[in-house]
Amino acid sequence: MNSNNNQQHHDRATGLKSSLHGVFYQLKLILLVLLQMCKLMDNDENLVFEITTEDPDAGKFDDTVCKYIYNGVPRTMCIQAKHKMVDHKITFGDLTSTASKAPFALARYFTSFLEQKRATIFGDQSLILCTNADLHDNMKDLFDLQPAESALQPDMSDIFDSMGAKCYRFNVDKLKGEGKFVEIRDIMENCSDCNRLAKLLAATVHDEKKVTLQTPLFSIYRNAIANNIVGTCRDSKSFSFDFKEEFITNDTHF
Repeated sequence: MNSNNNQQHHDRATGLKSSLHGVFYQLKLILLVLLQMCKLMDNDENLVFEITTEDPDAGKFDDTVCKYIYNGVPRTMCIQAKHKMVDHKITFGDLTSTASKAPFALARYFTSFLEQKRATIFGDQSLILCTNADLHDNMKDLFDLQPAESALQPDMSDIFDSMGAKCYRFNVDKLKGEGKFVEIRDIMENCSDCNRLAKLLAATVHDEKKVTLQTPLFSIYRNAIANNIVGTCRDSKSFSFDFKEEFITNDTHF
Protein backbone atom coordinates (compact mmCIF):
# COMPACT_ATOMS: atom_id res chain seq x y z
CA MET A 1 0.00 0.00 0.00
CA ASN A 2 1.28 3.44 -0.91
CA SER A 3 2.76 5.26 2.09
CA ASN A 4 1.45 8.62 0.84
CA ASN A 5 -2.09 7.21 0.78
CA ASN A 6 -1.60 5.88 4.29
CA GLN A 7 -0.51 9.30 5.50
CA GLN A 8 -3.43 11.05 3.81
CA HIS A 9 -5.86 8.55 5.35
CA HIS A 10 -4.29 9.11 8.77
CA ASP A 11 -4.48 12.90 8.39
CA ARG A 12 -8.16 12.74 7.41
CA ALA A 13 -8.98 10.44 10.31
CA THR A 14 -7.11 12.66 12.76
CA GLY A 15 -8.84 15.77 11.45
CA LEU A 16 -12.25 14.10 11.70
CA LYS A 17 -11.54 12.97 15.26
CA SER A 18 -10.36 16.42 16.29
CA SER A 19 -13.54 18.03 14.94
CA LEU A 20 -15.98 15.42 16.23
CA HIS A 21 -14.89 15.53 19.87
CA GLY A 22 -16.20 19.11 20.15
CA VAL A 23 -19.45 18.15 18.43
CA PHE A 24 -20.00 15.24 20.85
CA TYR A 25 -19.34 17.52 23.81
CA GLN A 26 -21.85 20.06 22.54
CA LEU A 27 -24.37 17.29 21.83
CA LYS A 28 -23.98 16.05 25.41
CA LEU A 29 -24.78 19.53 26.70
CA ILE A 30 -27.84 19.78 24.47
CA LEU A 31 -29.15 16.43 25.74
CA LEU A 32 -28.58 17.47 29.36
CA VAL A 33 -30.46 20.72 28.77
CA LEU A 34 -33.31 18.78 27.13
CA LEU A 35 -33.39 16.33 30.04
CA GLN A 36 -33.56 19.24 32.50
CA MET A 37 -36.50 20.72 30.59
CA CYS A 38 -38.30 17.39 30.94
CA LYS A 39 -37.64 17.41 34.68
CA LEU A 40 -38.99 20.93 35.02
CA MET A 41 -42.21 19.83 33.37
CA ASP A 42 -42.91 17.73 36.46
CA ASN A 43 -43.21 20.95 38.45
CA ASP A 44 -44.74 23.15 35.76
CA GLU A 45 -47.00 21.58 33.17
CA ASN A 46 -47.19 24.93 31.37
CA LEU A 47 -43.45 25.02 30.75
CA VAL A 48 -42.51 26.09 27.23
CA PHE A 49 -38.97 26.05 25.87
CA GLU A 50 -36.88 26.37 22.73
CA ILE A 51 -33.35 25.00 22.25
CA THR A 52 -31.18 26.25 19.40
CA THR A 53 -27.56 25.72 18.36
CA GLU A 54 -25.18 28.20 16.72
CA ASP A 55 -27.66 30.93 17.62
CA PRO A 56 -26.70 34.12 15.71
CA ASP A 57 -28.15 36.33 18.46
CA ALA A 58 -26.04 34.86 21.28
CA GLY A 59 -22.64 36.27 20.34
CA LYS A 60 -19.76 34.14 21.60
CA PHE A 61 -22.16 32.07 23.72
CA ASP A 62 -23.97 30.58 20.75
CA ASP A 63 -23.27 26.83 20.93
CA THR A 64 -26.39 25.93 22.92
CA VAL A 65 -29.15 28.42 23.70
CA CYS A 66 -32.25 27.54 25.70
CA LYS A 67 -35.13 29.99 26.05
CA TYR A 68 -37.85 28.90 28.41
CA ILE A 69 -40.72 30.06 30.61
CA TYR A 70 -40.78 28.30 33.97
CA ASN A 71 -43.46 29.11 36.54
CA GLY A 72 -44.34 32.14 34.43
CA VAL A 73 -40.80 33.56 34.42
CA PRO A 74 -38.98 33.90 31.05
CA ARG A 75 -35.28 33.00 31.05
CA THR A 76 -32.44 32.43 28.61
CA MET A 77 -29.34 30.29 29.06
CA CYS A 78 -26.50 30.61 26.55
CA ILE A 79 -23.64 28.11 26.66
CA GLN A 80 -20.31 28.22 24.86
CA ALA A 81 -18.70 24.76 24.85
CA LYS A 82 -14.92 24.34 24.72
CA HIS A 83 -13.71 20.74 24.73
CA LYS A 84 -10.02 19.85 24.74
CA MET A 85 -8.80 16.43 23.59
CA VAL A 86 -5.52 16.78 25.47
CA ASP A 87 -5.16 17.53 29.15
CA HIS A 88 -5.14 21.33 29.16
CA LYS A 89 -4.80 23.54 32.20
CA ILE A 90 -6.06 27.10 31.81
CA THR A 91 -3.35 29.65 32.61
CA PHE A 92 -3.42 33.37 33.28
CA GLY A 93 -1.98 33.83 29.80
CA ASP A 94 -4.98 32.00 28.33
CA LEU A 95 -7.33 34.44 30.06
CA THR A 96 -5.40 37.58 29.07
CA SER A 97 -4.62 36.54 25.49
CA THR A 98 -5.41 39.10 22.81
CA ALA A 99 -5.53 36.55 19.98
CA SER A 100 -8.86 36.77 18.16
CA LYS A 101 -9.62 33.05 18.48
CA ALA A 102 -8.07 32.36 21.88
CA PRO A 103 -10.56 29.87 23.41
CA PHE A 104 -10.42 31.22 26.98
CA ALA A 105 -9.64 34.91 26.41
CA LEU A 106 -11.62 37.16 28.75
CA ALA A 107 -11.71 39.96 26.17
CA ARG A 108 -13.77 38.07 23.58
CA TYR A 109 -16.32 36.87 26.11
CA PHE A 110 -16.60 40.15 28.01
CA THR A 111 -17.10 42.00 24.74
CA SER A 112 -19.88 39.56 23.86
CA PHE A 113 -21.36 40.04 27.34
CA LEU A 114 -21.53 43.82 26.76
CA GLU A 115 -23.15 43.27 23.36
CA GLN A 116 -25.71 40.94 24.91
CA LYS A 117 -26.60 43.57 27.52
CA ARG A 118 -27.41 45.99 24.73
CA ALA A 119 -29.54 43.48 22.82
CA THR A 120 -33.17 42.59 23.44
CA ILE A 121 -33.02 39.63 25.82
CA PHE A 122 -35.73 37.07 26.51
CA GLY A 123 -36.08 37.31 30.29
CA ASP A 124 -33.19 36.80 32.72
CA GLN A 125 -30.05 35.66 30.94
CA SER A 126 -27.17 33.40 31.99
CA LEU A 127 -23.97 33.33 29.90
CA ILE A 128 -21.84 30.24 30.50
CA LEU A 129 -18.45 29.07 29.26
CA CYS A 130 -18.40 25.29 29.77
CA THR A 131 -15.16 23.35 29.28
CA ASN A 132 -13.51 20.11 30.26
CA ALA A 133 -10.25 22.01 30.84
CA ASP A 134 -9.45 22.74 34.47
CA LEU A 135 -7.61 25.72 35.92
CA HIS A 136 -3.86 25.44 36.30
CA ASP A 137 -2.84 24.80 39.91
CA ASN A 138 -1.19 28.22 40.21
CA MET A 139 -4.44 29.84 39.05
CA LYS A 140 -6.82 28.31 41.56
CA ASP A 141 -5.81 30.72 44.33
CA LEU A 142 -7.12 33.58 42.18
CA PHE A 143 -10.63 32.12 42.10
CA ASP A 144 -13.31 31.14 44.57
CA LEU A 145 -15.00 27.80 43.97
CA GLN A 146 -18.75 28.09 44.44
CA PRO A 147 -21.81 25.84 44.12
CA ALA A 148 -23.51 25.87 40.73
CA GLU A 149 -26.84 26.87 42.30
CA SER A 150 -25.31 30.10 43.63
CA ALA A 151 -23.90 31.07 40.23
CA LEU A 152 -26.80 30.00 38.00
CA GLN A 153 -30.56 29.93 38.03
CA PRO A 154 -31.52 27.13 40.49
CA ASP A 155 -33.57 25.37 37.83
CA MET A 156 -30.47 25.03 35.62
CA SER A 157 -27.73 24.17 38.13
CA ASP A 158 -28.64 20.46 37.97
CA ILE A 159 -27.26 20.31 34.43
CA PHE A 160 -23.76 21.15 35.55
CA ASP A 161 -23.97 19.23 38.82
CA SER A 162 -24.70 16.10 36.78
CA MET A 163 -21.47 16.70 34.83
CA GLY A 164 -19.42 17.14 37.97
CA ALA A 165 -18.69 20.70 36.83
CA LYS A 166 -17.05 23.37 38.98
CA CYS A 167 -18.11 27.02 38.99
CA TYR A 168 -15.44 29.65 39.58
CA ARG A 169 -15.51 33.34 40.42
CA PHE A 170 -12.59 35.77 40.50
CA ASN A 171 -11.33 36.64 43.98
CA VAL A 172 -10.62 40.37 43.61
CA ASP A 173 -8.56 40.60 46.79
CA LYS A 174 -6.26 37.81 45.64
CA LEU A 175 -5.97 39.33 42.17
CA LYS A 176 -4.84 42.57 43.75
CA GLY A 177 -2.44 40.74 46.06
CA GLU A 178 -0.83 38.97 43.08
CA GLY A 179 -0.61 42.22 41.11
CA LYS A 180 -2.90 40.92 38.39
CA PHE A 181 -6.01 43.02 39.03
CA VAL A 182 -4.86 45.99 36.93
CA GLU A 183 -4.23 43.77 33.91
CA ILE A 184 -7.69 42.24 34.17
CA ARG A 185 -9.25 45.69 34.65
CA ASP A 186 -7.44 47.08 31.59
CA ILE A 187 -8.69 44.17 29.49
CA MET A 188 -12.25 44.90 30.57
CA GLU A 189 -11.90 48.62 29.85
CA ASN A 190 -10.56 47.90 26.36
CA CYS A 191 -13.71 45.90 25.68
CA SER A 192 -15.95 48.93 26.20
CA ASP A 193 -17.79 50.41 23.23
CA CYS A 194 -15.88 53.67 23.66
CA ASN A 195 -12.48 52.02 23.32
CA ARG A 196 -13.51 49.72 20.49
CA LEU A 197 -15.21 52.52 18.57
CA ALA A 198 -12.12 54.74 18.85
CA LYS A 199 -9.86 51.95 17.55
CA LEU A 200 -12.30 51.14 14.76
CA LEU A 201 -12.51 54.78 13.66
CA ALA A 202 -8.72 55.13 13.74
CA ALA A 203 -8.26 51.96 11.65
CA THR A 204 -10.96 53.04 9.18
CA VAL A 205 -9.36 56.45 8.64
CA HIS A 206 -5.84 55.01 8.43
CA ASP A 207 -6.89 52.40 5.85
CA GLU A 208 -9.04 54.98 3.98
CA LYS A 209 -12.14 52.83 4.22
CA LYS A 210 -15.74 53.96 4.30
CA VAL A 211 -17.80 54.18 7.48
CA THR A 212 -20.81 52.00 6.74
CA LEU A 213 -23.81 50.90 8.76
CA GLN A 214 -22.88 47.31 7.99
CA THR A 215 -20.37 47.62 10.83
CA PRO A 216 -22.37 47.09 14.07
CA LEU A 217 -20.58 49.72 16.19
CA PHE A 218 -20.96 52.35 13.45
CA SER A 219 -24.63 51.49 13.15
CA ILE A 220 -25.22 51.78 16.91
CA TYR A 221 -23.39 55.10 17.26
CA ARG A 222 -24.24 56.59 13.87
CA ASN A 223 -25.97 59.63 15.39
CA ALA A 224 -23.07 60.39 17.71
CA ILE A 225 -20.61 60.07 14.81
CA ALA A 226 -22.74 62.28 12.54
CA ASN A 227 -23.34 64.96 15.19
CA ASN A 228 -19.95 65.07 16.92
CA ILE A 229 -17.28 63.80 14.55
CA VAL A 230 -18.32 64.31 10.91
CA GLY A 231 -17.75 67.84 9.63
CA THR A 232 -17.94 69.53 6.23
CA CYS A 233 -18.35 67.40 3.13
CA ARG A 234 -15.04 67.36 1.28
CA ASP A 235 -16.07 65.46 -1.83
CA SER A 236 -19.66 64.49 -2.57
CA LYS A 237 -18.64 62.03 -5.28
CA SER A 238 -16.39 59.97 -3.01
CA PHE A 239 -18.65 60.73 -0.05
CA SER A 240 -15.75 61.94 2.07
CA PHE A 241 -15.89 64.42 4.97
CA ASP A 242 -13.56 66.40 7.18
CA PHE A 243 -13.49 65.96 10.93
CA LYS A 244 -15.20 68.60 13.01
CA GLU A 245 -12.73 71.15 14.36
CA GLU A 246 -13.91 70.52 17.92
CA PHE A 247 -13.14 66.82 17.52
CA ILE A 248 -9.63 67.54 16.21
CA THR A 249 -8.76 70.08 18.88
CA ASN A 250 -10.46 68.17 21.68
CA ASP A 251 -12.27 71.33 22.79
CA THR A 252 -13.38 71.09 26.40
CA HIS A 253 -16.89 72.14 25.36
CA PHE A 254 -17.11 69.35 22.79
